[in-house]
Amino acid sequence: GPTFADAQKQISKAVASGADLVELRLDNFATLESTELKQLRADFLIPMIFTLRSQSQGGSYKGSEESRLNTILK
Repeated sequence: GPTFADAQKQISKAVASGADLVELRLDNFATLESTELKQLRADFLIPMIFTLRSQSQGGSYKGSEESRLNTILK
């Protein structure tokens, strides 16, 4: 991130370097769009871990824990 275009470039670079999986830190993205996340999954066959870390977990997500969990479940 912080944009999906940046994420596409970063994933491409990781794949070219031989990565066998990538973690997408959704708390570092400027926006969260499910259509863009689905597009990333469609564009790359590499396994992906999506995380949304709260500030108490060392992340950047500033919403409530309830909001964070609801976002994860979407």
